[in-house]
Amino acid sequence: MVFLGSGLYYTAADTDFAFYQIKAPVVAMVAIVLSMLMARLAGQRLNTSVERLVAGIGHPNIILMCLVFLLAGAFASVSVSIGSVEATVQLGLSIIPSQWVLPALFLISAFIATAMGTSMGTIAATAPIAVGFTGATGLPMSLALGAVVGGAMFGDNLSMIS
Repeated sequence: MVFLGSGLYYTAADTDFAFYQIKAPVVAMVAIVLSMLMARLAGQRLNTSVERLVAGIGHPNIILMCLVFLLAGAFASVSVSIGSVEATVQLGLSIIPSQWVLPALFLISAFIATAMGTSMGTIAATAPIAVGFTGATGLPMSLALGAVVGGAMFGDNLSMIS
């Protein structure tokens, strides 16, 4: 309803690409949160709601991974929208010389993945920042994202909680 409502609103406002004004992962996240809230108000526990969601969609492991990517997309969109990516990039460039950005991205991703115990969560958190660094420094995006993914996988393998 949020997606349809916003699309109709922007169509009435004569906006180009009306149905693309709100990103699909953000709308899906709103729907998931609303359904969890409704289940909670009906007396269900959060774990039960998540288990039912995952079981209803398909194989739990695959769907859980898809949900992580979906929420990562929403996180990246929100991070860019509120300006936190640009602020983090500017702060990072004030501390880290541009020739050390790639090793720094690798090390930061490795430390975060070691602490969190998840490479996917680390990639979701640091990839938007790496993309911001590529725009500010002119580095190839493939190298920056490679440093993030490599650091995340390295840190995940070192983690005791993974």
